Amino acid sequence: MNFRGNSFRSPSKVISMAAPAKINLYLNIIGKLNETYHELDSLVGFTTYGDKVFVRDCEDFRLEISGPFSQMLPPEKNNLVIKAAKELARETNYARGAYIKLVKNLPISSGIGGGSADAAATLKALNRLWGIKLKKEDLMTVGLKLGSDVPVCVKGKPARIGGRGEKIFSFEGFPKCGILLVNPRVPIPTIDVFKTFQGKYSNYVEIPKINDIEALIEFLSTQKNDLQETSVKIAPVLQVILNILSDEPNCRLARVSGSGATCFGIFNDEHSAALSARAISSRFKEWWLKPTQLSN
Repeated sequence: MNFRGNSFRSPSKVISMAAPAKINLYLNIIGKLNETYHELDSLVGFTTYGDKVFVRDCEDFRLEISGPFSQMLPPEKNNLVIKAAKELARETNYARGAYIKLVKNLPISSGIGGGSADAAATLKALNRLWGIKLKKEDLMTVGLKLGSDVPVCVKGKPARIGGRGEKIFSFEGFPKCGILLVNPRVPIPTIDVFKTFQGKYSNYVEIPKINDIEALIEFLSTQKNDLQETSVKIAPVLQVILNILSDEPNCRLARVSGSGATCFGIFNDEHSAALSARAISSRFKEWWLKPTQLSN
């Protein structure tokens, strides 16, 4: 990749790491753990599209941000990427810092784990750059201090999550399928959705064996996102998006991911998702759309 500024023209070693979008295929709110956290049950998948993180050695910690959504991020000192880097250094007594470049391709406060994925990618990249060789489980423990979604993003593979996000169970044999991400460019802070949520609590569900898209759709059709109704109340445009996706002839299922504001449609393949993206974008030019696929 061609780094334009300055910083990455140095011949020092550069490590790159993908930060893919995370999708909550279903999301059950089981109850409240305490005043801060809810107990969740969710099946999580990752797309082949997302942000990118690049790191190289530096005496202190510096952050450079580019990409279409870079201007919407908080100041450097409040950025989760820098917090992740400093937390890993503190946990491992690492004496130097890192120059970090974040390419922000995903919308902010959008329910697809962008900030958490960036933090997770930073932990994994620095673990390699610094040669500290922590196991993935140890990185997940560090990640939990940064946010509930960070551990599963460190894992980076399909998983079922419980608790507030710290209980992670691998989900093997996940089918590849097309995904269309649609965001109205309206940020919805997760904390606002949980504070507003007044729905009934759900129970843990039994997940059958899922080895093809038909089995996936059949199961997901019996599930829901408990936060979706609340998110739609906060941003009614989400219901418009869901209706538009559901009307697409090749869309198998449409849902809000996490707390929103990103909605997703499931398609048989990425090509079908791209065709729908083209049709929808011609009518709603202000929306952000990205055809991609679930990674297994």
